[in-house]
Amino acid sequence: MRALCVSLNTGGDHKVLRMRAASRTDAGVHAHGQVVEFYSSREVLAGTAEATRMLHSLNSLLPKTVRCAWVSGVPDSFHVIQDVSLKQYNYYLSFHSRCEDPFERDTRHQISRTKFGLARSREALERMSEAAKLMEGTHDFYAFSNKANDGTERDPVRTVERCECRLDSRGIVVVCRGKGFLYRQVRHMVGAMLWHARGKISLQDLEDALRDGESFVREGRRRWQPAPANGLHLM
Repeated sequence: MRALCVSLNTGGDHKVLRMRAASRTDAGVHAHGQVVEFYSSREVLAGTAEATRMLHSLNSLLPKTVRCAWVSGVPDSFHVIQDVSLKQYNYYLSFHSRCEDPFERDTRHQISRTKFGLARSREALERMSEAAKLMEGTHDFYAFSNKANDGTERDPVRTVERCECRLDSRGIVVVCRGKGFLYRQVRHMVGAMLWHARGKISLQDLEDALRDGESFVREGRRRWQPAPANGLHLM
């Protein structure tokens, strides 16, 4: 926000930008395809000198962990949240026998095979996939979320168009696609998948959670924890 204020010479008044992001991400979560909307008194068209100037200006002001890939004008009717057609989150997991890989500590959730209780990634994949399949479709995801920091009550019924687990070269990737997700929903979904893979919760219990999440939580049946933020990537 500060970088935009400086680049657009707003005098430090960020309110005039009316800035919105397509998705909220917790601290530690990675965003590969985040889209941010803001208002400018200047006309900025893709491929023009003004767009190039703004791109270079923003990247010179942003921290090295954040890069602006493109800048383009949009119609006044555009809404970065309401006009989203699809969002995809990937959650990356790996299992180790001796110690964590220090080069992946910030981008992948690393789990001890001994503590987890499974010898092979494929075993975990099969059990996690059983739980993931249940989560596809339209369900009550109340039990798979936390209350938002702003206190806003949101409809817990969401549609997950795809939820699948795949092997990659380092472990497992959980792919979740949908138009919109609740606060920490994907992290809770992965946490529940891991809980099922360890034999701590049955598929019937997960079905109950997806049918009436509020009752499930009220009865103290939600025992899993949301998966750590570092493995989650907005694509």
